[in-house]
Amino acid sequence: MNLRLAAKNTIALLPEAISRPLVHVPFSMRLGPAYNESQNLIRQHETIGLEEKKAWILSRLKFIVHFAYENSIAYRAIYERAKYHPDKLKNLSYFADVPIVKKVRFARV
Repeated sequence: MNLRLAAKNTIALLPEAISRPLVHVPFSMRLGPAYNESQNLIRQHETIGLEEKKAWILSRLKFIVHFAYENSIAYRAIYERAKYHPDKLKNLSYFADVPIVKKVRFARV
């Protein structure tokens, strides 16, 4: 167990009168690695160009659509019913072709 997690678990057990001053600890120190990674990603995106941002967004969308298609029977059925395959997502303009998934569709799968 890392030190931050051990400290967090210990602080959670303290009475409020003792733990109350700990709210003044900066977020970067109390939220851990996931918070720091998100902050770094935000800083990177503030400095990159528009085309790089679009490429990053497209890569994330491709990953998500492929993941849903490969790992969810429901999404695969919905995509196949709409005659859509994730390989059709070539650029951001093709994202409009991705079937919109509504809760009602899951009931039919």
